[in-house]
Formats: sequence, C-alpha cells, structure tokens
Amino acid sequence: MSTARVAAVVTIAALLLTPLTPALAQDAPAPAAPTATTVAEPAIATDILTIKLRPLTKGQLELEVAAWMALLQAKAQDIANAEGVSKTADGGERDVLLGALPTLRGEQTALIDRVTAVLDAYEAKGGDVTEHELYITAVTGFSFDATDYEAAYATAWGWAKDPQGGLRLLKNFVFFLLTLLVFRIIASIVGRIAARALASPRIKTSELLRDFFVNTIRKVVFFIGF
Repeated sequence: MSTARVAAVVTIAALLLTPLTPALAQDAPAPAAPTATTVAEPAIATDILTIKLRPLTKGQLELEVAAWMALLQAKAQDIANAEGVSKTADGGERDVLLGALPTLRGEQTALIDRVTAVLDAYEAKGGDVTEHELYITAVTGFSFDATDYEAAYATAWGWAKDPQGGLRLLKNFVFFLLTLLVFRIIASIVGRIAARALASPRIKTSELLRDFFVNTIRKVVFFIGF
C-alpha cells in the first residue's frame, strides 16, 4: 500500500472517530467533590467526634470546620429570630417563644462543644481558628431587658433548669467541690504517713524541718487536685 493511500485511510479513520470522542468524555463520571463527613451526626458524642477527626488532613478538616460552623450559624439565627419575634408578640405566642429560647440555647451550647472539638483538631494540624473562636464568643450567652420582667424571668429560669445551662454549671461546680474534698482527704492521709516516717528514730531531723516537710507534702497533694 502506497504512502498516500495509508495517509488517506488514517485521515478517514480519524474523521469517523472524532464524533465519538465528546460522547465518551460525557459518559465518564465526574469526580465527586469532597464533602464533610462528621457533620451528618450533629448530636455525635464529642469523644467519638474527636476520634473520627484524628486521621483527617488539614484540607479535610477545613471542610469539617465550614460545615459545623454553618450549623452553629443556623442555630444562632434561629435564636435571633425567636428573640426578635418575642419582642413584638404577645399572649400565648410570646409565651411559646420565651419557653423555646432556653431549649434553643441549650442546643447551641451542645453544638458549640462539638464545634470546639473540630476547631481543636483543625488547629492541631496548623489551621487558623481565630475568626471562628471570635464568632463563638459573639454568639455565646444571652441578654435580656431587665425592664421586661416576664422575659427576664423566663430567660433566667429557663437557663437555670436547662441541662446545657444552669444544671451543667451546677454539675461542674459539685464535681469541683468533690474533687477538692477527695484530695483534701488524700493529702491528710499522705501527711500522716509522712509524719510517722519522719518521726522514726533512724531519721535525724529537727521538729521544725519535719513539720515543714509534712506541710509541704500535704499542700502539694492538695494542689494537684485543685
């Protein structure tokens, strides 16, 4: 076969295959865009969330941060909407809104716990979380008009009995007191053991130095618990 004939065959084949090329390209599935994975369970336990975040890269964690912050912003918007409507509503509608606010704030507090876990994981791998932390600070807490007795009472009482509000603070405070009590008892026991050991005739120390060592040991043990 001559060179001219071979060239003609190649040209014809190329022309026949050209229309198939776009079709084949269209049939090829497009790569899936990366998405956040942990945000699918907004109520996930923080310790489980921390475990799931551990193997993720900084780039993957950026997606997680964006998704969790979007959830937090949506919850903050719900609270703002309820507060705004309660200012103008009256009667039963106002009571319903004021009663719903503590629940919304409790949900926001629980959400912030999980957002904080995500931010900690992101920061540990080099991410900048300053802007996100400022946002959390801005939406945390609540304010009320002291001249509006009904709203002030509903807000304060709702926070006091909310599991993520006053009850949580009370639980932490009781735990703190019990920890101090336990370590106070341990410090007293360790101090007595040290005093008996230093009182042995084989240890030649003055009473002043012995008291100093015993008191120091007690304080060290106590402040470990503190």
